[in-house]
Amino acid sequence: MKPRRKFRFESWQSAHHGGPKPWTPSQTGRLALRLWYPALGALLAAAPVNLLAQTDHSDRGYWIADTDSAMLAFDERAGGVTVNVRRAGDYDFPSSVHYHLATTDDSGFPGGTTAGLDFVPTEGTLDFGPGETNQAFTLTILDDGLIEGEETLFIVLDQASPGVGIRTPEVPVLIRDNEQNAVRVDPDFKPDWRLEGKRHLLLVAVQPTDGKILLVTLAAPVTGEDGELLLRLLPDGQPDPAWHTPAINGTVGVLVPQANGQVLIAAARNYRLPDAAGDPSFSINGVARRHLARLNGDGSLDAGFSMSLPANLIVNCLGMQRDGQILVAAGDFSSTSGTLFRTHASGALDTTFQPPALRDLSAAIVETPDGKMLVAQGFELVRLNPDGSQDGQFQPPSDLRFRAIQPDGRLLVTVNSDDGTSLLARLTADGNLDSTFTPFNHPMSISDAVVPAANGKIWIVETAAYSTRGVRFSRRNADGSNDPTWSPAFLEGGYLLGFMGEKCFGVLELADGDLLFASTTTPGQLNGQPRLGLARLSVNAPAPRFEVDPSCAIVPENRGRVPITLLRCGANAESITVAWQTEGGSAKPGVDYVPASGAITFPPNESVAALELDVLDNPLPDEDRTVRLRLQGPPPASQEYPPVEITIANDELGFLPGGIKRFPNGRVWLRPTGLWPPQALWPGANVETSANLQDWIEADLATYSGWIGPGGTTDLTAPSSAVRFYRLGKRQ
Repeated sequence: MKPRRKFRFESWQSAHHGGPKPWTPSQTGRLALRLWYPALGALLAAAPVNLLAQTDHSDRGYWIADTDSAMLAFDERAGGVTVNVRRAGDYDFPSSVHYHLATTDDSGFPGGTTAGLDFVPTEGTLDFGPGETNQAFTLTILDDGLIEGEETLFIVLDQASPGVGIRTPEVPVLIRDNEQNAVRVDPDFKPDWRLEGKRHLLLVAVQPTDGKILLVTLAAPVTGEDGELLLRLLPDGQPDPAWHTPAINGTVGVLVPQANGQVLIAAARNYRLPDAAGDPSFSINGVARRHLARLNGDGSLDAGFSMSLPANLIVNCLGMQRDGQILVAAGDFSSTSGTLFRTHASGALDTTFQPPALRDLSAAIVETPDGKMLVAQGFELVRLNPDGSQDGQFQPPSDLRFRAIQPDGRLLVTVNSDDGTSLLARLTADGNLDSTFTPFNHPMSISDAVVPAANGKIWIVETAAYSTRGVRFSRRNADGSNDPTWSPAFLEGGYLLGFMGEKCFGVLELADGDLLFASTTTPGQLNGQPRLGLARLSVNAPAPRFEVDPSCAIVPENRGRVPITLLRCGANAESITVAWQTEGGSAKPGVDYVPASGAITFPPNESVAALELDVLDNPLPDEDRTVRLRLQGPPPASQEYPPVEITIANDELGFLPGGIKRFPNGRVWLRPTGLWPPQALWPGANVETSANLQDWIEADLATYSGWIGPGGTTDLTAPSSAVRFYRLGKRQ
């Protein structure tokens, strides 16, 4: 059969403004045109071609150049940098535009920079003569010597002369910190379960008694069925052999482990099943349950527990009492009001429980150390007595948001100050502001996490707003002051998994004080380490320590000699020499890499040093492999540092041994290799299928945006054919 030829318009590169954009008719610029044979994975032509079309440029106006994205980026040691401002269009008259620097964006969201500490304040007016298109000013970035992660300032263009518009009124400028303090991704914690799509990891919780990890994930890549699975992992990330994974036909909205090892799950509105009509019900191992179900410690369904709320209600959150009774906040999302119920341990409604009406859908229910219950609803926090009546002795400030409860019962909340800023504050057990806690100014958006630690300290986890995808970790002392023993650190890659009301379940503290991080994306990398949704963060690692730069933490096996950049985390004022040796990991010496050793020196005020490894091109279509570097300080102490890990990415396109499996329902699970890292092979692979090895069509795969990551994918249409063949090619 003659291979099919295809072509696709990918993007256009404007001659007037950098950056790839979707191509539309009537534009002048460079158009990337690619032709390929998808069956063979062969790229025929990738050279840009020039297209000419008529476009009116008279309204382009002022814009900041020198960027192929929506922002500029510089190292904090850059010093003075030139910022070019263009006037694009047909202007035969003089005009001007004013510029200045800001520490917040146009909505007031702070970028974390401080004038005079991170940059030199500057402003001025740029004058353009008739026909003149280019002007520039100098932006001076300062090296403050602090470990603070990435920060952002904003260049603002305004006060333009009449007749000329402003295309880029605000451009973020990312300042990369010279002092490294990356969060350490534990190389020994690698959960192994099949994942696919973007929303593969739905809920995560940690059992309070034994530290085992509960997670709700899609069933399709594991069993081939629709619905979800509730898995349980041991604290080291391996599957728990004592857990019989329940199959859930429906959608889990709330996951709460109990102190006795049982697990409560609440049904969410089921939008995946077209015949469910959004009804909040599900079945566990084929047994129907409405609203709420309970699992035993081995994963089996607790047949003695049954609960059903009135129609048209959905469970929003749950709270456990010490006596085994359960508080259930439910509501109808067609309105903002909610209802609070209490059930006995059997699931039967407690008719003696008479709580006040909720004025908003409850965001959290937590039990206090004295046995009372806190209910967070919108911007209000109330406390209930054991009989459900409102506790009149609890009088917290108004207009606050509950964020977390500390082990001693004190409450972390965000409140608005008199100047309109948001503060993280603490309340005593009776609801008064805690005078021993110093509130601190923090934007504290709903997408940030506040995680109380068992030792009284507080983790603040912020989503990256203007930098690369990732989150920023900082830690506060018990009194609200900055913790000088743990400087702010950036975890590159991933987003926080999600929130239950206002409680983040994307970051959870483990029994030893380390953190469990759940991300929404796959394929994914955290600090350059391949992680499919779940990672353990070693925040108690000894200092100083070292990490691999994320840009070289994954290396293709056909690259030969590769440079590996190590980052020194923490203070960098002193010089330090570190001996290194290849030792450990799944890669085989002499087969995947050449064993090596050496020493590298970090000069004073430098956090970056490099070494080289010889990677061998293993011709087998196997897994990605890892090689570890053992690190040791100089004599006489010869301190041992935690090892660092580098991933050697397989480049042979194919299917792994055992990487094609047919499920009992006829669907087929595929696990290809040679597709990692995804940056090199975007957007993944072209998988075609045939029933006779002659007529090939593209497979209908359960993937997200064309990704076929290392977790595998499922062919949903395979049941239509008794015989199924597959072939794999690169899609450029």
